[in-house]
Amino acid sequence: MNKKVFRLSFQTRTGREMVMEIETSVRKDGTTGGKMIKSLLCDRFLETNCVQRFNSIMDIVESTVLVHACQGVDVTSKGYVEGVRCAYEAACARCF
Repeated sequence: MNKKVFRLSFQTRTGREMVMEIETSVRKDGTTGGKMIKSLLCDRFLETNCVQRFNSIMDIVESTVLVHACQGVDVTSKGYVEGVRCAYEAACARCF
């Protein structure tokens, strides 16, 4: 199996560094094997309605990035990472 690891990071407006790591593997026949994402985008420590809504939005963003990475999209490009940062900031503005 051929494994690839992608790392995205960006600074929020408040100066906090957000990191997302994606690991994909591709079998010799070209089919996708395992997929995994590690991310700091969600807040798993608080369980308020606002945080739950925010985490739901971030789960969608993380899943989208994972699918894009598996399909060969360059999720580490400057423009793509800026799009993820914008989605994060928009979710923060909407939920908090």
